[in-house]
Amino acid sequence: MIVLHRVPPFPGNPQQLGVSETTLWLRGVFPSLYTSSPFHGAGHIVELEPLALAMIRRLWAHDIDVNVNILLQALYGHDALWGAPFAAFCGQTDQPFRSKEDLSAHAIKFLLRQRGEPEEHCDRVGRAILCTNPFEIPSKIEEIVLRALDLSNLMGPYEDFSEKWDRLRQETQEASGQPVDVKTWAVQAAGYLALYLWLMLELTPEARTEVGASRFHLEALRNILRKLQEAMGSIQVIGKLGVAQDFLPDTDLVQCLLVVIDPQPTLGGLLQSTKQAKAIYGDQAVVLHLPGKPEALPVPDKTFDRFYLDRVSGDKHWSDKPWSKEIKRVLRPGGAVVVVHPG
Repeated sequence: MIVLHRVPPFPGNPQQLGVSETTLWLRGVFPSLYTSSPFHGAGHIVELEPLALAMIRRLWAHDIDVNVNILLQALYGHDALWGAPFAAFCGQTDQPFRSKEDLSAHAIKFLLRQRGEPEEHCDRVGRAILCTNPFEIPSKIEEIVLRALDLSNLMGPYEDFSEKWDRLRQETQEASGQPVDVKTWAVQAAGYLALYLWLMLELTPEARTEVGASRFHLEALRNILRKLQEAMGSIQVIGKLGVAQDFLPDTDLVQCLLVVIDPQPTLGGLLQSTKQAKAIYGDQAVVLHLPGKPEALPVPDKTFDRFYLDRVSGDKHWSDKPWSKEIKRVLRPGGAVVVVHPG
């Protein structure tokens, strides 16, 4: 049985938000539930709490109702028992878990029940934790915010992003007991992050650029692209606007990042795009499926070597479209726009 103990206080003051005694108790003991993983340890939660407190205040300023206790309890517990058997925690040896997040959710719900929290409250906290898994779709505010917080490492200065990327690689090597070379890790990690990037998680006006594009996706793409280029040396970046299943006709790409911009992206579309890309271009292809519109592309300037318009969005007079400036903005010098017509 794991003995929960309080740890020295860390920066932040959730008491100013009127949190419950249970939330403050969990804040004091949650490090007992964490291993010493380089990335998914208690330090990860300590890094995220100030962002969570700031985000709560921002949401409230926009009259967006978020349950602070559900969000913070889920935050403190969303990586609990990473790599540790749940049986060691509550004596259950036959409990099946679908995922690491399912394990963490069960652990925190167990603690909350012991504290006398209502079952509905426990379920909402558990559901928010489950939604940090890429195959779960967040719907309630607390689920969306926790998902966004967990992905906040993708934003910000490249140096911070790169340091966390390297910590995650170290954790992967320690877990497998095998070295992971930089190039292989870059492709694997970018492919895994792609499972999270297709969702539009923006809740406040500050989350969009002046033309309405997602700041999170713009910064995440910038950082991931730079890391791929450093790891692989040379990489072609191909953009596509439109239906993901109508895939690119190139046959000469080897190391490539394929970015599909879709007004209504889905996880199924991403998985289908990735499957097709691997079949055509091999294991070095990485696919990102980002939410966006032609007039508001979540992409840094001068990103693409080629940009494809499919039959839904393009025609031979694409340069007359009101969003043509946005397409030109994201092309590298010498880059090309290719319009793909049926047949």
